[in-house]
Amino acid sequence: MAKSNSSIEYSHIIISENQEIELNFLKMKLQKNSRCMTYKEDNFKIDLAREIIKESHISSYELKVIVILFNKFQREAQNAMLKILEEPPDNVMIVLICPSKSILLPTILSRLLVVDKSYHKSKAKDIEIDVLSMSLDGIYSFVKLHQNMKKDEAKIVIYSIFNTFYQNDIVLNKNILEYFSKSMKMIELNVKAINVILLLLIFIFNSKK
Repeated sequence: MAKSNSSIEYSHIIISENQEIELNFLKMKLQKNSRCMTYKEDNFKIDLAREIIKESHISSYELKVIVILFNKFQREAQNAMLKILEEPPDNVMIVLICPSKSILLPTILSRLLVVDKSYHKSKAKDIEIDVLSMSLDGIYSFVKLHQNMKKDEAKIVIYSIFNTFYQNDIVLNKNILEYFSKSMKMIELNVKAINVILLLLIFIFNSKK
């Protein structure tokens, strides 16, 4: 039975309209000894399914992460992918990223974990702080205003901050990318949400000096 989970240890499905953002978030979380292969097609057809199945069976000593971004998925291609999705070869993880569950057959949805991020629709301006030109006073005012922030709200804030940089074509250095990943992990470990956001904002602020 498919269920919502934030884990990326297994093949899974990500439901989100922001596919490129999800791809970048996924890459941040991957193990260092892994190789990410990305396939991006508007319409996922049988030829691509066969190519991915063939690639999946090429042995690898490191974790091979096959990420597929699409808006449509032909029924024939979905049926062809069923077995490889349910039982991928050793050291292979397959991630499907698409904007809606309705694109996928029930047989696909029932075989993989479903990470539904369709609620991540907030824009950067909704977080009430301009992360590109924020001051320490602005950071502490934001934190004071959101002392009781919930876990899911914090995830959206982290996501929105990351999206701000992406939408403005700002390349983040390795340290900041790792801190985004660390922030998401702290949220999952139930560290107080607003404290995680505070640390992330201060880290970004100090990195710009």
